[in-house]
Amino acid sequence: FPVTIGGGEFFDRKEIRDLLSYLRFVNNPMDCKALFRVINVPARGIGLKTLENLNAGFEKARLENPKSNFLDFLLSVQNQYPAVKEFLNSLLPIYKDFVEVKTQKDVAMCLSRCFEKLGLRQDILASSKSMQIANWRINLVEKMLSVIEKLEIEAFSLAEVVDALHLDETSFSPRKEVGDRVQIMTIHASKGLEFPCVFVVGCEEKRLNPITYPIVTGK
Repeated sequence: FPVTIGGGEFFDRKEIRDLLSYLRFVNNPMDCKALFRVINVPARGIGLKTLENLNAGFEKARLENPKSNFLDFLLSVQNQYPAVKEFLNSLLPIYKDFVEVKTQKDVAMCLSRCFEKLGLRQDILASSKSMQIANWRINLVEKMLSVIEKLEIEAFSLAEVVDALHLDETSFSPRKEVGDRVQIMTIHASKGLEFPCVFVVGCEEKRLNPITYPIVTGK
């Protein structure tokens, strides 16, 4: 049987994981780590010291009330942190829409709003070396949203969507040895692996897109 290489790398890209951090947080409002990843993307003046204070405060709040979630804690201390309060003003309307989602399309639409309204598109435009690269990264996000709409799950829930996307940290593991098997991967993923035999699939003469066309390799 063939083995696909590099599928997880798509979901390990910064622009993808940044956006999906919102999905992880909405699914589990106690997951402050997920929100910390994007709370200062793009830069909002929420620095490391602020995050340390918020984390310590949340841990203390949980000792007093184990059922306390991170969003409730942020709302209780927002007046102490103006930048956090401004962020919450943008996040809360989208968060409320997330809570009411009923389909995978709804999830994709809420994530699209996060991308636009919470500055992730702006961050891509500011951090990319060229518009071509920025557009490519934005296209990856759009593909990811399409993937969410087409996920095959038995019964819809945010938890099922998160599980289907394997967003737990353990899913981003180092590549395992595949032995003497045909391997399917992108041209980019195959660079430097020195395969003796490579088949380039779906390639037209004088036209090669290494992002789009997979290759099949063998020993």
